[in-house]
Amino acid sequence: MFWHVFRFEVSYHRRQPLVYSVTAVFFLLTFLATTTPNVTLGGGTDSLNINAPFAIMQSLAAMSLLCVFTAITFSANPVIRDYDYGTAELFLPNQG
Repeated sequence: MFWHVFRFEVSYHRRQPLVYSVTAVFFLLTFLATTTPNVTLGGGTDSLNINAPFAIMQSLAAMSLLCVFTAITFSANPVIRDYDYGTAELFLPNQG
């Protein structure tokens, strides 16, 4: 049963433009932050090397924050579909 739901969700998200736009944004952010001095992730100073432990920690923290919002957008879509198709009562506890 899990495999069928997982396969449906993967095929559904492959047709959505959100997957491709988020992938492109994350790729461009990390690529440009690595290759150009004009783009920084999480701040930093001019005297700090790009591969310093503090700069890496700030970059990972900024990307993690963006990933949290991305995960929310991906998980909100099935919940909204459950309400649209009337199947939310099967998965969520009774609120009334």
